[in-house]
Amino acid sequence: MNLSRLRTLMPNNRVIYWGVVVLVATALLWIGAELTKRIVWILPYTAGVAILLIVGGFIHEWWRTGRPTPPPASVSPPPTKLDAPPSGPPNS
Repeated sequence: MNLSRLRTLMPNNRVIYWGVVVLVATALLWIGAELTKRIVWILPYTAGVAILLIVGGFIHEWWRTGRPTPPPASVSPPPTKLDAPPSGPPNS
């Protein structure tokens, strides 16, 4: 969409601009209040479902991971020629 066309859709007068902003905000708040009135009865049930999901997730993780075990002992690689002590007389 062309930005110059978009600018022409918005009013240039600040009073009109803020009037549009307040009108839209009021309409959205009214719609939100009406939706809240219509769904208020389901909120306790959704909270119960959320708690059951959280508890179920904890139980699942506990069952999946089991008891914590110590990390496996690290095995050091066998020594190489560079790691072996020098053989022969020391250099003086």
